[in-house]
Amino acid sequence: WKKDAAAPMEIDNVCDVDDNYEDPQLCATLASDIYMHLREAETRKRPSTDFLETIQKDVNPSMRAILIDWLVEVAEEYRLVPDTLYLTVNYIDRYLSGNEINRQRLQLLGVACMLIAAKYEEICAPQVEEFCYITDNTYFKDERFWIWKLPSSIT
Repeated sequence: WKKDAAAPMEIDNVCDVDDNYEDPQLCATLASDIYMHLREAETRKRPSTDFLETIQKDVNPSMRAILIDWLVEVAEEYRLVPDTLYLTVNYIDRYLSGNEINRQRLQLLGVACMLIAAKYEEICAPQVEEFCYITDNTYFKDERFWIWKLPSSIT
C-alpha cells in the first residue's frame, strides 16, 4: 500500500524514541531542544536559491556546473563516499551565497570545500598535496593556506 506523504500522521501509531527518560545517555530530556536548535541551524545555513544571479558577478551557472562535474570525477578518482561530494557541493553553494568570488578562484574553492568535507566524512581523507596534484599544481603551497581563511560558518 502507498500512503500520501502529505497526509497527516496518526499520532497514536508513532513510536516516541525519546520516551526513555531513565537512560541519561539518550538525552531524552534535551531531545526537543536539540531538534529545535538543529532545525533552526539548518534553515539559517541553507544556501540562497539565486546566488548566481544576485551575488556572483564573475561566476555563472555553467561555470558552477563545470566545477561540479570535475569534482564528481575527483570524488570517483579518490573513491570518496557520496556524502563527501554532497557536502562539498553544499559548502560551495553556501560560500557562493554569501561571498563574491572571481572565476580564477572557483576551482580553489571547490578543492577547499572538498578537503573540508573529506575531513568530516572520510576515514582516510586525501592530503592537501593530493588536491594540489589533481589541479595540475595550479595551486601551490602558499595558495593552499587560502583554504583556512574560509569562514567556519559554512561547515
